[in-house]
Amino acid sequence: MSRLARAAIAFVAVALLATPVCALADVPVTVQFDGSGNFNATNMPGTESQTTATLALDWTSVFDATIAQDGTITPTGLGTLTKGPGTFSFADPSFSVSCSGPAPVAAFASPPSLTVNGSSITVQSVTAFDSDGSSGGYASCQGTAPGGGLPFDGSGEAASNVGTIDPSLPDALSATVQLPSPLTGPVTLPVTNANAPAQVPPSCADQFGDDACNMSLSWSGTVTVTPACATVSFSDGGAMPVGSTVAIGQTVSTGKGQRLELTTADGAVVRIGPESQVVCQAGPFVAGKRAITIKLILGEIWAAVSD
Repeated sequence: MSRLARAAIAFVAVALLATPVCALADVPVTVQFDGSGNFNATNMPGTESQTTATLALDWTSVFDATIAQDGTITPTGLGTLTKGPGTFSFADPSFSVSCSGPAPVAAFASPPSLTVNGSSITVQSVTAFDSDGSSGGYASCQGTAPGGGLPFDGSGEAASNVGTIDPSLPDALSATVQLPSPLTGPVTLPVTNANAPAQVPPSCADQFGDDACNMSLSWSGTVTVTPACATVSFSDGGAMPVGSTVAIGQTVSTGKGQRLELTTADGAVVRIGPESQVVCQAGPFVAGKRAITIKLILGEIWAAVSD
């Protein structure tokens, strides 16, 4: 059984307290991993054959998951690399090669993943760079051979030098963090390469036979976990699309002729009229229930809640 409550005065808050059954429903969460830094590899340092490869890293990976009442997070699919992973530069002075561009990801690279171990989560970014030149991303790495001045294609050499980081992936560009418990709202945790499950070794000589090769990696960033407050279950007139996630603290607005229906994380339904504005707020679990508040800033809302 349900009752219909109407509010049409600004600054009215509709508090929705679900039944214990609804409170047990998992709440959608978004996990975002942002990072930037530098990778450097120098092969044959201090010789005429010295080559250098760098990666100016800058990435964002996003994951969808759910969080249970006990705070357990469960991934609901693979992640997406929405930005990056950055740019590369390569130089081989002996063959007059100097090139740079967007760092190409390997065609076989798997999507980044989110793994969970209790309240500890591990997030990935890029999982593999192109290390054989098959992507064509190193096509600009052209030079001339010493002596005769014949054209020299350095794309494969550039790929193998940039790819010296690949044996350390995805762990070296991942982060493991401990989430607070309980998670009652968005949380942003700082991370660095010290939070990675594995580190890049100082030497890459084994990748080039007996040649000397040094490499290093340093990065920093954040892992942000944002529990959902509600999802859009009905939309009319060009408002937010159905299925959109409304985060805790997010303001939702409708324009002229637009209507929305939000289904809150605790299972209640709120309808928002045209030219209205609300804020979705969530509290902690109390006595087996989680309090959800839809605060009306402007316009009209109707809320159907369980008795």
